[in-house]
Amino acid sequence: MGAHAHDAARERRPGTDYAKWLLVAGFLALAGALAAAHTTPARGYELSIYAGTPLAFWVGTGVAVVAAVVALVVLDAAGALRGAALLLVSLAGFGVWALPVVRGYYYFGSGDALSHLGYAAEIAAGDLSTLDLLYPGLHTTGLAVSAVTGVRLGLAVELVVVAFLAAFLVFVPLCVRTLADGRAAVAVGAVAALLVLPVNNVSVHPVAHPTTQAILLAPALVYLLARYATAPTRGRSAAPYAVLLVVVGSSLVLLHPQQALNAVLLLAAVSGAQLAARRYRPAHRVATHRLVAGPTVLLAALWVGWSVRHERVSGSVEGVAASLAGGAAVADEATQRAGSLADLGGSIGELFVKLFGVSLVFVAVTGVVALLVRRRGFGSRSDRDALRAYLTVSLLPLAALFVVFFAASVTTQYFRHLGFLMVVATVVGAAGLADAGEWLARRWSPGVARAGLAVVLLACVAAQAPAMYASPYVYQDNAQVTEMRWTGYAATFETRDPGVPFTGIRGGPTRYVDAYYGPTSATAATFPGKETVVPPPDFGPGLATAYDEARYLPVTRADYLRETRLYDGFRYGEAGFEALDSSPGIARVRTNGEYRLYLLSGSD
Repeated sequence: MGAHAHDAARERRPGTDYAKWLLVAGFLALAGALAAAHTTPARGYELSIYAGTPLAFWVGTGVAVVAAVVALVVLDAAGALRGAALLLVSLAGFGVWALPVVRGYYYFGSGDALSHLGYAAEIAAGDLSTLDLLYPGLHTTGLAVSAVTGVRLGLAVELVVVAFLAAFLVFVPLCVRTLADGRAAVAVGAVAALLVLPVNNVSVHPVAHPTTQAILLAPALVYLLARYATAPTRGRSAAPYAVLLVVVGSSLVLLHPQQALNAVLLLAAVSGAQLAARRYRPAHRVATHRLVAGPTVLLAALWVGWSVRHERVSGSVEGVAASLAGGAAVADEATQRAGSLADLGGSIGELFVKLFGVSLVFVAVTGVVALLVRRRGFGSRSDRDALRAYLTVSLLPLAALFVVFFAASVTTQYFRHLGFLMVVATVVGAAGLADAGEWLARRWSPGVARAGLAVVLLACVAAQAPAMYASPYVYQDNAQVTEMRWTGYAATFETRDPGVPFTGIRGGPTRYVDAYYGPTSATAATFPGKETVVPPPDFGPGLATAYDEARYLPVTRADYLRETRLYDGFRYGEAGFEALDSSPGIARVRTNGEYRLYLLSGSD
């Protein structure tokens, strides 16, 4: 029976009608969800994007995901219905990850993302050369989007962030399809993609964060690697993939050299496996693949050429080496954080499960796949087995680099490398889940096997969804920046007395200084008190005299909600905020509903 006749026969099956109606309901539910979110923009700061977004959005998106998974996996939709179901699940994931833009957030990202906005503004003003910035890819792309569309720079940068998330959603299923046979492969890949497991909200965030954008582009590199390696060795059929592989690799270097190094290690591991197979196992499919040594050497040369121009890279290497030599403080840091979480009613174990529970499932499945690859040895003649061998071998140098950074305890840098590792684990783990579904279908009832796979996938979505964004669920506050908060800081900087330093709750205004003046500007370098913290014991009626000299104290609604609602006054209590408006020596000099500026008289 031909392919078209086969698909036609499948569409005459009773399940086809169910799939059609399910998908109609799913698309209508998703359209309603997006409409509900867009027509209910954020009116102020929201401590949780989950609570701030209308319930209709979450219900509608959930219905869309369930409908798509049931149609794809349980009903095994074919032809156009299958394409529609894949589109639906991808659009549902895209809608969730684009939520800050859909709901009209003025800017999303109150930490590093603000500094990167400042870098982009400096480049636009001609105050900073792209050659002087270690990772100009995100910033220059944002400037290009702003120039073409005419939107403000902050929104343009947000659109770029969303575009990289979209790339992840597209390329993960394509990668899984190269590793796994069977109709479930792309479906499992699409669901795995919407989880975006590399985003861990520890050191990889869904904001303007170059290392995050580089990680999200990594599946494109993996896909192009697979297509290049498996292209016929004769002729020029691999030429387009070679060019695109170099382009994507170069983009990774410009996005963030740290993640580009991971890409170099991945390609180097694949090259090593190919050379070893040609020498010791010439019958293996790996030995017949096109060598990727050329693109590997070229990307490594680009990485070295770019990195040696920037002292920050050599400084990072020296810092890691010094930490390893002097002994790391991972245990001490973990103990301190565990104590803080215990005071808030949580625990490290609970937080770990929330943030990494689903990731552990994919890591475990990846481990099983790696064992199966090892068990089969180098006797396989399958392209898919060869590609699995490539990715499982690449885990060795990637994991080694993660261990180095973990042992050095360089803040939370090791979680960035974990993010890249989760790209590989997502692809290999999804392929393993698809294989498991096919294996069970051959040995048990196919219907039961498909239903079981659907339940596993939906359980992963349900478990991961609350941890996609920083929220009180994971003891973090929303990264939203409101327009009124931004204008409050801007007005303060325009009218401040240059001789009066600042202080702040949990930290000074350093990120807003970066965004407003530019991180490399002379003003930012000498800004008084930009990193000064209000001592928690002094946060009360006596705050005015806690400093020898006068101080500016910005207080935002985000500060208030974070400290009093999320942390329940752990460091800065309700009484301290109330004292700001009633204590002598403290004058409120600016307010707009989201931002208040106080002037502390000082003890002198």
